[in-house]
Amino acid sequence: MESVPSFRARAADIGMSAELIDRLVGAGLDTFGKLAYVCSVSPTAGDDGPLRDALGRTLADGDPLTPQDMIFMRRLWFESYTLTVTELQNKMQKSPSDTPKSIPLAERLVRIEEQRDRLKGLVYDQFLEPAHSLTDKVQAMLEDGVVTYLTPEKCISRHDEIQSNRTEQQLTFDAQGNVKVSKAESQLSCDATGELRLRQCLTRKALAFDQIKLCSFDVMETWHSAMVQAIMRKPPAGHKYVTVQQIMAADKELWSYMSQNTRGKLKTAVGQPPVLDSELQSLMTSPTVLCYMTPLPGQSTKPEPPKPVVPKPSSPKGESKGSTRPQGTKRKSEGTTTVKELLQNLPANCTSKTEQNKFICLHYNNRTCKRQKASSCNMGVHMCYYKGCGKKRPYIECGH
Repeated sequence: MESVPSFRARAADIGMSAELIDRLVGAGLDTFGKLAYVCSVSPTAGDDGPLRDALGRTLADGDPLTPQDMIFMRRLWFESYTLTVTELQNKMQKSPSDTPKSIPLAERLVRIEEQRDRLKGLVYDQFLEPAHSLTDKVQAMLEDGVVTYLTPEKCISRHDEIQSNRTEQQLTFDAQGNVKVSKAESQLSCDATGELRLRQCLTRKALAFDQIKLCSFDVMETWHSAMVQAIMRKPPAGHKYVTVQQIMAADKELWSYMSQNTRGKLKTAVGQPPVLDSELQSLMTSPTVLCYMTPLPGQSTKPEPPKPVVPKPSSPKGESKGSTRPQGTKRKSEGTTTVKELLQNLPANCTSKTEQNKFICLHYNNRTCKRQKASSCNMGVHMCYYKGCGKKRPYIECGH
């Protein structure tokens, strides 16, 4: 409706001359929405006199329109009016189950080329370019007026979309209760394990928001760089490294505040900075967000005081000298944690068994398993024990 490249592309497709297209754009009639309301009558009225008079006043600086020009103008006017009516009907009948509306291809290509020319330092290939479905989701946020959180797994590339492109149909109900067949939303996801893959997912997310003009690429990348630097930064003495789980919790908290503060304020204007820039710059330094990326205290390294020496009782017959435990029991090695202790200290929303009732190695999730690189051991399978995750990655490093 409000896309200038789409208007130009459609006018050229129906055979309108480039000179006439430039005259329309120069006079301000550069979108379907503007041309639909150029006069006060509808195309089905049977009289194009008001259209001719309106175009004559608007394009008064050039030659009058010829009968051949009016053929193209009538067709383009009729299509503009039809698109406007259809757009209004879709807004009235929109439901939460509807898939995001796709950006016109002509508009999408113009934005990609503009972004590629502006961001010279990026290798803008199909692996870094955000998928069409990703930019459509961001466009849906702009139309709905509410920002939602996108997980790194949903920030797929154009390459992933091409390789896994499939069409599915679903049955939905409109506002009147009628059944309609629509295209199901694609549930594609990408691998976000590891710092490099996670960084690429975050970059694609920044590119998608930059295309829709909701947030500048450099502003969002500043926050993403701070997240990754928190993982790489060496913690103070007696503290642990910041985990991926911590920075993702900080990211969710930031987007939660930003969605609440910008609800109903998402608007784009030519010459104005993106609406999310100032809010993101304020939240990325907020203590309520940065507290999630603070290094947590580690195990105490303070030496314990020496224990008093207690004389050992004399060993009864049948036991070796110096042994004080029953026969057939094993000695607990120093510095190890038993399975019972791990079960008692199991984090929230975690389980010790899979959906197939198989045991999960608890030592693997704490990186204390002797066979850490294997797929399983005698204590169970090696996978994240967070409920619903199941990734082949320890819990302390998994972003879920």
